[in-house]
Amino acid sequence: GLMWALSSYWYALCCSGQQLIVRKKLPELIDLFERFELYDEDTFFQFQEFSGALKGDLLHDRCIAILESAKVRAKLRELGPFDLEFFDALEASVVETIGNGSEASRIGEIEGILSHVSKLAVNSKLSRSLIENYLRTNPLDTISTLFNQQGSVRIFSNPLYCRLVTECGLRLRDEGFTKGFVVPYLDLIKGGEDWAKLHYAIYFERIGDDERSQSLLECVHKKSTFAYMNTAANCYTNSNPQLAYDLNLGALKAAKTPARRSRILNNLCAQILRFGWVTSYNDARIFIDESISLKPEHFYWPERTELALNIETGAEPVSDLCDLFLVNGRMSDRAAKHVSSLISKPDRKMEFLSWFEEYQRREVVSTAASV
Repeated sequence: GLMWALSSYWYALCCSGQQLIVRKKLPELIDLFERFELYDEDTFFQFQEFSGALKGDLLHDRCIAILESAKVRAKLRELGPFDLEFFDALEASVVETIGNGSEASRIGEIEGILSHVSKLAVNSKLSRSLIENYLRTNPLDTISTLFNQQGSVRIFSNPLYCRLVTECGLRLRDEGFTKGFVVPYLDLIKGGEDWAKLHYAIYFERIGDDERSQSLLECVHKKSTFAYMNTAANCYTNSNPQLAYDLNLGALKAAKTPARRSRILNNLCAQILRFGWVTSYNDARIFIDESISLKPEHFYWPERTELALNIETGAEPVSDLCDLFLVNGRMSDRAAKHVSSLISKPDRKMEFLSWFEEYQRREVVSTAASV
């Protein structure tokens, strides 16, 4: 409690321009962090501010050390070993218990699963894992059974049920599914919690229904949160690019972890490229450099966005840039589509697509030779 109070207080003073007071008092806080290593979500950004204010000071290096430790700790919190063991054990239990049962019994067992999880986030790794089990076969039958057994009120107030519904809709890509299982309950969703409105706003945006997506966003109560601004930015990207950009800037300010900040910075760079905002290319470079420095281990989009920026703004042969990219991995179809969508110059885009076609040929030959 003392560390939280001190760090918040000195951070507020630092942001208000009272660096001289901070320089005198900060050693006490640094001593506590070095001794106990109790980092929370705000530590990274607070010490980022402190280190900037202490350039040239003897305390600067100590601030940087805490900053790096906080960054590492935040990345570990994204998904720790204990989380993985818990998810794997629970999934194994699910498969063993209900993997061969009827659709009705499988849905009924969700209640038992939820009793072991204090709060199952709608987009968590555990949620995604469970969805795969339930929708592996006969997804439409699974959703029909869910509605028959649980009823709409319970379904649209439960994150796992909501994810089941939208994942099924995205897999089927059937307009009749959305009209039958989602549209009739829009008023129920709008009257529910903000997370449900945001979840279905994303769903409607992904199936191309911007009108319903935006109507849900308008019903969100707390519009100053990271969740709202991040979701709204994604939903407005095509219909209102400038609004989406401003929302991403807001989400950047509200981001509490390096991983979130990395994602938003990547989005900002990608948006500048996608809409060819040439005068902002310098900003795009700043955004993507920081995004890469903060990204979680398995978040690969910033490197792909950086490749698109290098192709768009550089003079080097595209093949050289792409071969350099391959040093750290391979180029999937999805990655190539992303890179191509961000290149505005026609000649550079054609060079990239030609390179990717040749790359695919090499991959086929290499795979055949290894068989």
